Amino acid sequence: MNIIKRKSLMRYIELFPDAETSLLSWFTINKETIFKHFSDLKKVYPHADYIKGTDLVCIYIKGNKYRLIVRYTWGKTVFIKDFLPHAANSEKYC
Repeated sequence: MNIIKRKSLMRYIELFPDAETSLLSWFTINKETIFKHFSDLKKVYPHADYIKGTDLVCIYIKGNKYRLIVRYTWGKTVFIKDFLPHAANSEKYC
């Protein structure tokens, strides 16, 4: 899949270095895999979920310590929207 805002991903790694391995793993998987449907994504990321009332998907990174917020154009592109600690996610997206 085409990943938009790779530069943002690198910035998140600088801000949260303990998440580097998990973020790079997510990047590699998404670069090499074409997710055509949400159900395809759930096979790889079983805890992925839509954020209520949006087309954004929340993916747990490093267990449940961080949340990566993305938008998929199924079968084509994934847009990186946000990355934040679990507590900040609850305040911003819930």
